[in-house]
Amino acid sequence: MKNKPEKKQKDEEKDLKIEEPAEEIEYEDEALPQDKLKKLREKLKKCEEEKREFLEGWQRAKADAVNEKKRFAEDLKRARLDGKKEALEKIIPVLDSFHMAFQGDAWESLDPAYKSGIEYIFNQFNSALADLGAKDYAKEGESFDPLLHEALKDIETDEEDKDSKIAKVLRKGYVIEETVLRPAQVEVYKFKK
Repeated sequence: MKNKPEKKQKDEEKDLKIEEPAEEIEYEDEALPQDKLKKLREKLKKCEEEKREFLEGWQRAKADAVNEKKRFAEDLKRARLDGKKEALEKIIPVLDSFHMAFQGDAWESLDPAYKSGIEYIFNQFNSALADLGAKDYAKEGESFDPLLHEALKDIETDEEDKDSKIAKVLRKGYVIEETVLRPAQVEVYKFKK
């Protein structure tokens, strides 16, 4: 029975035994406070440079993202306008046909109910143009503008106030968002001196 308590005592001693490290920890030599301060300043300077680089990189990336967003919005706007232009360029000849149909004796001799129906369809076309942002232009008496009008004929006049005014609209012009889809074809008064 004596063996059991001795074994128990040895186990307890073993648990209490503090193991010593295999090698001794060497501490840095005590540096002078000026040297420590110099090292800390160098480390701080390096951290500030890294921070500045990261900040500049982030700012460039943010500016690039903002510019790309603007470019995308402009491209989308341009694509929408191009799509509208393409569609309108196909519709405008139909409106020209209506304008030609409204002129002459044949139009005047039509049944009023039939004329009313055709005018209703014509008005729907014009309404659709307006919804797309397009509008027609050119009226008799307006000033001639070579950027908006195509002069097909000059008509001499003795009245000076009519000079460079539209005498007759041969074909209406159309614009969308200040872009000329098709210039108006007109006859223009020229003052005879």
